Amino acid sequence: RSVVDFGGEISDRVSGYTGEDGFYRLEVDFEGDCWVFAFYDDPSTPGVDYLPGFLEMDIRDGGFYNASFHLLPGASLKLNVEDISFVEEPDPRWKTFSIHVSPLCWRPGFNESLLEYGSLYGVLIGLGVGDVVIPAGYPVNVRVEAKAYYRFWKSITHTFTLEISSNLGRGEVEEIDLRPISLMYNLNLTRESLYNASQRLRAVEEKGAYVRGEWMEIEAAEDLLSLSEEDLANASFDECYANMRQAYIIAADIQDRVNLIYTTAATATIGLIPFLAVNSLALSLLFFEERSKKIIAFLLLFTASLTVMRYLYVGFSLVDWWVIGVDAALSLTACLLLPLIFKEEGGGRDRPSPLGAVVSVFSLAKRNLRRRKFRTLLVFASLLAMVACFISLTSVDTGYG
Repeated sequence: RSVVDFGGEISDRVSGYTGEDGFYRLEVDFEGDCWVFAFYDDPSTPGVDYLPGFLEMDIRDGGFYNASFHLLPGASLKLNVEDISFVEEPDPRWKTFSIHVSPLCWRPGFNESLLEYGSLYGVLIGLGVGDVVIPAGYPVNVRVEAKAYYRFWKSITHTFTLEISSNLGRGEVEEIDLRPISLMYNLNLTRESLYNASQRLRAVEEKGAYVRGEWMEIEAAEDLLSLSEEDLANASFDECYANMRQAYIIAADIQDRVNLIYTTAATATIGLIPFLAVNSLALSLLFFEERSKKIIAFLLLFTASLTVMRYLYVGFSLVDWWVIGVDAALSLTACLLLPLIFKEEGGGRDRPSPLGAVVSVFSLAKRNLRRRKFRTLLVFASLLAMVACFISLTSVDTGYG
């Protein structure tokens, strides 16, 4: 049987059978690049008897082309590719498979033989998606590439290689169970994901974050991974995948949580620095009258606030120093320009400006705060205590920090 294919679609495919003399003639209505296959199998043997022939040709309208094939003896492998599992996505929308045969000993004729199978090439000549034809009597490596598609056209690819050392005779067949190989591949992926989660967790813990609950989950995931390895050794494939999938979910969830820690720390730190600058400016305006003393006090208070927060708040350790520096410089510049912007401007004796009225109100409040300094300090202390209590009580959860 011979097949001429112009693009993988059934409507672009022409096939036919050779006569008793071994020759065939096909007429096609297409032109362009195409694949030409030649396939023969003796139905009395369990496997495929010959390696399919394969050529690439450029066909033009009105031309006459010759294609000769010398088929080499072959044997069959049956791979249960549909049982390949993906720990990242247990229920993909669809899967495709590509299987490549690499003979370990090369001989003339292999370059004109089909060595690619799976969802594309093998199906074109009528083979199953997991059927592979290998050279009879030759050891080969078989590379299996399985791709799973899920939401938004995203895909996952798993690739592993089989070493076929048995010398199958012509027409013989060997069935290979891919489940242990696929599950071992998934186990290695889960182990790597768990290791990456542990490394990122250790890094954030060294910078001051409290992650005791996450470490307990890492230990639970490691126990699940050990159970999964035992299930694989006992050929309990369903239990192996279930435990492994749960461990993978834990590892992925911890990595997402670490990302959230960094995001929350960056957002809070960037917002906290201007708040510290405004507080420092308010205190300097409250306690000093001379302009030079106000500026010096503001700079000292702002620097002291940043230093204290560096040791008290973990966000300052998680955010890059250049981000903190840029945010501090912008906040410092804004606070130094703030008094100039809100400088009182009169609108006349009978009609003061709205901005001047607002500034007058704040000036009156400032004088009252300065006259009662002890009461003011007590109010500030009470506010700080309430804020500290609120942050402490809302930052603690069962098992987590």
